[in-house]
Amino acid sequence: MSIIHHLITVLLFWSVATNASPFYPYQKRQADNTTVPMNGTGSPVNGSSGGFSNTTSSNSSSSSVEIFLTSGNMPSNGSAKALFNTTGTLNITQLYTVSEAVNKSLQSSSGGIVILADKSSFESLSFFLSIVLNTEKAVVITNDIQIGTIVAMDSNSTGRGVLYVGKSKIIFAGDLPPFGVPVGVVGDNNEAYWFYNTAQKSGMFSMNSTLRTTYSNFTNPTLNSQVAVPIVYEEGITSSLSSALGSSSAISGMVIVSDKVVSNVTSQSTTSSMPAPVFPVICVNPPGKISWLSEANIPSYAIAGGYLSPVQAQILLGVAVNNNVTSPDSIRALFP
Repeated sequence: MSIIHHLITVLLFWSVATNASPFYPYQKRQADNTTVPMNGTGSPVNGSSGGFSNTTSSNSSSSSVEIFLTSGNMPSNGSAKALFNTTGTLNITQLYTVSEAVNKSLQSSSGGIVILADKSSFESLSFFLSIVLNTEKAVVITNDIQIGTIVAMDSNSTGRGVLYVGKSKIIFAGDLPPFGVPVGVVGDNNEAYWFYNTAQKSGMFSMNSTLRTTYSNFTNPTLNSQVAVPIVYEEGITSSLSSALGSSSAISGMVIVSDKVVSNVTSQSTTSSMPAPVFPVICVNPPGKISWLSEANIPSYAIAGGYLSPVQAQILLGVAVNNNVTSPDSIRALFP
C-alpha cells in the first residue's frame, strides 16, 4: 500500500513557475519561458474500498458560504459580491481589498468563503490570505464557482487554512509550495476527498508559530503604506545596480532568486559581494523548485527563504513591511 500511495502522490505532484508579482514587477532572466503543466483530474476512492488508506470522503455541511468575485462572470443568481473584475494578477492594493472584505464577512457569518479569482492569482492570493487571516473557517479560492463551493461546503475543509482549487479539481493549500503537494481532490461524484484526516498546517502558520504569537498584527487587513518589494534574478544584478538597490529609499525590501545562491556563495557571486542593503532581503530558490534553502548558502545580510517561492517570499516581506517589521532578525524569526 505504501508503494501505491507513493506512486499516486507522485502523479498528483504539480510544480509551476509563475509570472505573478503583486508588489513589484519581476526583473526576469527569461521573461517568456515560463511553462505551466497540463491540468489533470483525479478521483481517488475512499478508504473503505482501496486507494488512499488515509483518504477521507466528503462530509457536506449545511452552513452557507459567501462568494466574492475578483475575476470571471457573476453567478446568474447574483449571489456573489463583486469586489472588482480582473484577468491578471491581483496587485497589493487589490489583495488588501479582498482581505478587508473577507475578514469582515468572517466576523459576521458562521459560514465559509469562496473567492472567484483568475488562476494567475491563486498563488499570491492564497499565500497572502494565509498570512492575514487567522480563522478555522473554510476559505477557498477558485476559478470554478461550483467546484469551489463543493470544497467550501465540505465540513472537513475547516481548519485547513486557505485552500485553492481549479478546474482540475485538485485541492492545494495556500501555505505550501504553489501547486506542489495536493491536500485533496473533488471526485467525479462532486464530493471532496482529503488526503489527510486532519489539517496539516505548515510550521510558519501553526497556532504556536512566531507569526501567530508574536506578530498577530499581521492579520491587520488594511494597507498602511506603499510597499515596493522587487523580485530580481542574481544574474541580472550588475555592480551599479546592486549599489543603487542597496541605497534606494524607494524600495521596501527585495527578493533575490539565484541558482548560485542555492548551490554556493562565492566571490564571483554578485549578491555575496553586494553591500548590505538598507532594507530586508530574502533569498529563494527559482520558481518551480521545491527544496529548503538554508542560511548556509546565502550572504550574511540576507534571510533564507526556506521552501518559499519568489512570489510567496515577496508577499511575506511585503506584509511584514506594511506592519513596520523590517529587521532581518525579526523576519528571520518567522521561519520555523
